[in-house]
Amino acid sequence: MAIVAEGSSMHILVMVHDFSPGGAERICLRLAAQWARQGHRITVACGTAVGPLRKFIRPEMALVEFGIKRASGSRIALGNRLARSCLTLKPDIIFLPGNYYFDAAVAIKARMRARSPLLIGKLSNTIIRPGKNRVQQYAYNLAIRVKSRFLNHIVAMSPGLADEARAFIPSHVPMSIVSQPILDSIEEASMDHRSTFPRGRRRFVAAGRLASQKNFRLLIDAVSEMRRREDIIVDIYGDGPLKEQLIAQIGARGLNDVISLRGYVDSLLPQLGDADGFILSSDFEGFPSVVVEAMAAGVPVVATDCSPAMQDILFDHSTNIVIPPRDRGALTAALERLATMPRPDMRKAKAGAGAYTLDASARAYLSLFAGLLQGHGARA
Repeated sequence: MAIVAEGSSMHILVMVHDFSPGGAERICLRLAAQWARQGHRITVACGTAVGPLRKFIRPEMALVEFGIKRASGSRIALGNRLARSCLTLKPDIIFLPGNYYFDAAVAIKARMRARSPLLIGKLSNTIIRPGKNRVQQYAYNLAIRVKSRFLNHIVAMSPGLADEARAFIPSHVPMSIVSQPILDSIEEASMDHRSTFPRGRRRFVAAGRLASQKNFRLLIDAVSEMRRREDIIVDIYGDGPLKEQLIAQIGARGLNDVISLRGYVDSLLPQLGDADGFILSSDFEGFPSVVVEAMAAGVPVVATDCSPAMQDILFDHSTNIVIPPRDRGALTAALERLATMPRPDMRKAKAGAGAYTLDASARAYLSLFAGLLQGHGARA
């Protein structure tokens, strides 16, 4: 392994299963594109090259497709194929963008052993998962502990997430904190993102994959119980496997004129321009990027305490409300308050969001990678 000085070009390989609109994958590909713009050699390895996120692949980035669809055991299969390809590709670093991909690290290290490139894994989700029983949580904790042994370094997205993870990650696996690259720039948050929605009712926005983790069912039930629901509209952005179930629930609650499923959007900021509030109803999150987007847009937030990072983000409790997860009564009461809350001070909002820009995060990762390669080369 050659020693790479900070500022020198590195060959960074990132793994995504496909180009479906997942948060961890989107952030990973945006980072990879930024690293490519800064002169580094980037290879994206994937199971299938299908999905809207493929637009982040720049012409100078290499794309390797293995023809493996998402399925039980597919991440192990991806890791095995990638291990064989590494003998030809010879990356300096393999970056795994989330807990979901840690299985691949086991396969890569088991096959390559000392020949393996440095494996850097990002914790994209919280380890403690509400809704798991004691046996399920113990099994998940054990799995994370075992898989993380095959990583050379772990990246956490906030101090709170790092503190949680340290109870489960083996002590010999080093960990760093790098902020999420949620905004392209702080100027982006200051743009006039006015949408064309008709006014007259308070408009709330929610966003996320239409999956059980996001618990949009809880949000629909809470809106149904609001006293003033005739005064609001709720627009939910995202797509996913529960779409038809949520449509049925909205109809059964008589909320077709209140709640709308708007589909997937690349950026939430244009949808937040004239919103009166943002709602996050998730059971658990790694780092809720959509909350930072809402904060940057100067929109009041109601969010469940679904991530150890939440208190790091929503530090201004005068215009944000944090409630327990899975508490319909608390969410209903918070929505009643949200309907009367003023918009936050934009200067404070910009200051809080300034740490979450693409350039700042990309540079922090590159500095980390270069330092790890120097240390790895010195020991080789």
